[in-house]
Amino acid sequence: MVRLESKLGVGPDSTFVTFDLPQARSLLAGRSAEWIPYVGPRQYAAMAGSMPIARRLIDRHQPEVVFSTGAGVAVPFLLTAAARGIPAGYLESVSRILGPSLTGKLMSVSPGVRTFTQHPHLEGPRWARGVSALDDFAVTSHTPVGLPSALKVFVTLGTIAPFRFDRLVNRVVSLAHRDWEISWQVGVTDRPDLPGRVATQLTSAEFDSEVQRADVVISHSGVGTAIRVLELGKTPILVPREARFDEHVDDHQREISEHLSRRGLCQHARVDELALRHVEQAFGKIVVPVPPAQSEPV
Repeated sequence: MVRLESKLGVGPDSTFVTFDLPQARSLLAGRSAEWIPYVGPRQYAAMAGSMPIARRLIDRHQPEVVFSTGAGVAVPFLLTAAARGIPAGYLESVSRILGPSLTGKLMSVSPGVRTFTQHPHLEGPRWARGVSALDDFAVTSHTPVGLPSALKVFVTLGTIAPFRFDRLVNRVVSLAHRDWEISWQVGVTDRPDLPGRVATQLTSAEFDSEVQRADVVISHSGVGTAIRVLELGKTPILVPREARFDEHVDDHQREISEHLSRRGLCQHARVDELALRHVEQAFGKIVVPVPPAQSEPV
C-alpha cells in the first residue's frame, strides 16, 4: 500500500491500519497509523474479533474511502465501511496469479465493495483492472568475475506467523561456502544453530540495510519482500513456502515466484532445487527502475 499510494491517489492525511510489527512501525514513522492485533491467515475468530475495532476506528477517523489489499483484516473494515455507505475497495494481492484469494472471493460478492485485480487476465464482471506493483522494474545484467568466496548473503523468511520455514534454512546452510557472510531474518523460525547474524524481525531501515550490503538475497516468496528487494536494486532468489509442509495456508507463493521469474525479476527455485547456479545468476543481475506511466487512480 505504501508503494502504491501515489498511484491510488492516497492523500498525505490518510490513515494506515495494520499490525504492530517493527517493519510497519519504521515504514510508517511520521504517518497517521492505527495498530491492531494480528490476524493470521484464515484465523476466522480473530477476524470476527476485529469487527468492534473496525467500527471504533471508522467512527474515530470518519474516512471518505476505505481501501485494502487484504488479507483477513480487510474483511471487517471493508464490510463496516460498505454497511455505512462509505466507498470501499479491495485490491487483490499481486501474488494471486491464478485467481482471487479467499478474502478476495468474499469481497467480490460483498455488496458495496469494489474489487480490483493487478493482472489483466483476471479482469471480469466482478474484477476491474487496478494498478500493479510490478510495472516499475526491469532487470539488466552486469559481468561479475565469478562469485567471491566471501559472499555476503541475506536470508529472509518473512514475519508471517505461525508458519516456520526450516526447510529453506537447512538448504541454505547445506549450500553455503564456509567463507560466506550470512545474515538472517527468521521470523518465527527460531534456530540457535545458525551461522552469522540472526534477527527475529528487523525494522524497515535495518531490512533495507541488509539488502543493500548483500551480494545476494535469498527469500521466501512473499510479495512485499520481493518488491522491496527489487526497489533496492537487487534480483532476489525467491523460494516459495509450500502448504503440504505446513509452511503456509496454500501455494500462492509459488505462483508469485514463477510469475516474477517469467518477467525476469527473480530467480525462482523450490527448496530442493535451490543451487549455486541460482546464486550465480542472481549475483549477475541488477534492477533498474522503469519510469511510471501516468494513470488515473482506481
